[in-house]
Amino acid sequence: MLLVPARLEPQKGHCVLLEALPHVLREFPRARVVFAGEGTLRKLLEEQTQRLGLGQCVRFIGQQSNLEDWLALCDFTVLPSFYEGLPLAAIESLAAGRPMVATAVDGSAEVVLDGKTGITVPPGDSVRLAVAICQMLSDPESRSLMGQEGRRWVLRHFDEREQIRRTQELYLSASLLACNAMNSPHQSVQARIEKLRVTSTQIGERE
Repeated sequence: MLLVPARLEPQKGHCVLLEALPHVLREFPRARVVFAGEGTLRKLLEEQTQRLGLGQCVRFIGQQSNLEDWLALCDFTVLPSFYEGLPLAAIESLAAGRPMVATAVDGSAEVVLDGKTGITVPPGDSVRLAVAICQMLSDPESRSLMGQEGRRWVLRHFDEREQIRRTQELYLSASLLACNAMNSPHQSVQARIEKLRVTSTQIGERE
């Protein structure tokens, strides 16, 4: 099962995914797609679904407060956006160990690393999107490895303790720069920042 965790708005590219699905179903007729989200395009997307004969494989479930349960059920996620900031949906997907097929737009491409935590394709290209989805469906082993790497990536970059440590280091580094003229005039700022970095790392390891 493929999960699309995104608002039903033009930005998110659901229409491109629907155009790609007939190609996918020719290779994988049992594939199912769940759209988790609400938005202004719901009626139009439902009409497109029926027009393309996809009523048996596409389900619209609206906004979900228990998205983690749907992530646990799916094989991977899809985010065919035309543009993004830093997509929380991609981070949540990888944190759940689910790789993502996404468009290579700013934001998404920072999280979905092509061939490592998922597969990226050009925005608006339904053919390339279909190929990527088929690739993901056809290789459960690679899909599992990408999911594992995605979870490790999120833990490295978004772990709460790591974020706290980095924030503390930033503030302390700024304080050192501000006090440079008054403290340890013979020790360079760079040397003190490096000492601070090592100390912060040691504290993090003890935690």
